[in-house]
Amino acid sequence: MVTETRVLLPAVGAVLLDMDGTLLESEHASDRCWVAWCEKRGKDAAVVLPAGRGRRASATMRDFAPELSDDELAADIEAFSVAEAADTEGIHALTGSADLLAALRSARVPHALVTSAGGPLATARFAAAGLVRPDLAVHGDEVARSKPDPEGFLAAARELGIDPEACVVLEDSDAGVAAARAGGMRVVGIGDLARELDVDAWTRHPGGVRLVQEDGAVGLAVDAVR
Repeated sequence: MVTETRVLLPAVGAVLLDMDGTLLESEHASDRCWVAWCEKRGKDAAVVLPAGRGRRASATMRDFAPELSDDELAADIEAFSVAEAADTEGIHALTGSADLLAALRSARVPHALVTSAGGPLATARFAAAGLVRPDLAVHGDEVARSKPDPEGFLAAARELGIDPEACVVLEDSDAGVAAARAGGMRVVGIGDLARELDVDAWTRHPGGVRLVQEDGAVGLAVDAVR
């Protein structure tokens, strides 16, 4: 491992974690489902796929298929949810995810999963990746507005009883980073796509994030590793 830079984020009250692209790799499975939907609805997958990163499927479908009736859209969303939960081929934990989650549990640092995925999909993907979900999770089907709206992150902070400004979010997507920023939170970018986003620190995978004690409080040390 080669460390390029190290950033210390002090006084961390809570850690809020995205799922896809942050803790586990599910891009190929998700893309297969989106390609099938695009073929069904006559949409350009090369445009739809990147626009949907980090967002709820329902929000992406509304944007790209406004001609669908409410019933058609509801049927597409339901079918898509079933297809995604069933397609776990190739899903795996990203480097360091299991260790980071275990460290947060062991140190009793308040933390939560905040994902655009619905509850059944999150359950299926965590199981496929062999990861233990945080006790608190805010799923995309439990909030009214999708990322880049901060509703999910703010709901998690409220449930944990932590001021949003004391929360640090781990995210990989433009929509997720924008949501965290809109909620007044610090952000650690995970993965290549996040490197150029508006983040406080960046690392290639969760293995670059460690808990540290800073003046009697918990902090995060983030190594930009390759």
